[in-house]
Amino acid sequence: MSVFPVRPLVLGFVRVDGVSGRLETALTGQLASWAQCEGYLLGVTYRELQGNGAFESLLEAITRHDPVGVVVPSFEHLGPAPEARVATIRECGGAIVHAVGPTSGRRSVHKQGECR
Repeated sequence: MSVFPVRPLVLGFVRVDGVSGRLETALTGQLASWAQCEGYLLGVTYRELQGNGAFESLLEAITRHDPVGVVVPSFEHLGPAPEARVATIRECGGAIVHAVGPTSGRRSVHKQGECR
């Protein structure tokens, strides 16, 4: 009998207001690539458009599925008050928020297609 290791679950979150379909695909691909390289299983990636309730759906999923983290392309994808949203995610289920791309002048922590 084969035993397959279980990878920890992370959920994705991307803000897609004003983003082209091509860029949205690239951003979600970046999340999937990061998760695979880091040894996580990427579950659903929530796509936020203004007023569509994606963040609230993410919080419900955190409560329901208890992921170890939430992965975003950059902290800017959490909206105009990213610190507040990070705190809400942490309070909701203790998930850590990982930004895989550059944020406000910070270096990217992962390049798509590149595993450490």
